[in-house]
Amino acid sequence: SGGIFVHWPVGNATWKPSGPGVEAATGVSRYKLVRTPGSPWDYRLDFTNVWGWFFVFADESGDDYQVNALVKGDHYVRYNSDKPTIVYVA
Repeated sequence: SGGIFVHWPVGNATWKPSGPGVEAATGVSRYKLVRTPGSPWDYRLDFTNVWGWFFVFADESGDDYQVNALVKGDHYVRYNSDKPTIVYVA
């Protein structure tokens, strides 16, 4: 799958569409990115894939987070970051 630039800021726990062209390029159809107070991880990114099985999400700090999604459906990754907005998906 190819990668695509996005702007997924931290928000509430409502699912949001992944954005124009994101599903076609990556297989990710929706997402939600929230703070997780009280957890060792500050943020949790949930996403739904309709195809594909290996994903990379990059935040504004330049860190990236890899997820193996062996089946279609809902998945998540937890992370810490000073700049948690997701800006790239592949």
